[in-house]
Amino acid sequence: MTKLSIEYCGVHGEGRTVTATLSTTAQNGATVKDATFFWGDGESTRSSATTVTHEYEEAGTYNIAATAHFTVNGKEVSATSQACKKSVTFEEEQPPEEPKSP
Repeated sequence: MTKLSIEYCGVHGEGRTVTATLSTTAQNGATVKDATFFWGDGESTRSSATTVTHEYEEAGTYNIAATAHFTVNGKEVSATSQACKKSVTFEEEQPPEEPKSP
């Protein structure tokens, strides 16, 4: 029996840049091929790297998801998990306050 699993999906960011990390395992003849990260702004990244970054153009709330792609008996199989669905919010940057005069 082939075993495919997604162990970890993490998201963290600074400014409007997000780093997403995906950890998967494949056993009994299956191999991990790559993953597609959907950024919630119409963009996606398909990569064999387990950690990828994305920069958002505008403030807002974005729903991020990842799908892992495996090769099983020569065919591509995809898997996802609720753990690979995250939401991030970026606030509008506020201009610095003017110093108050005495």
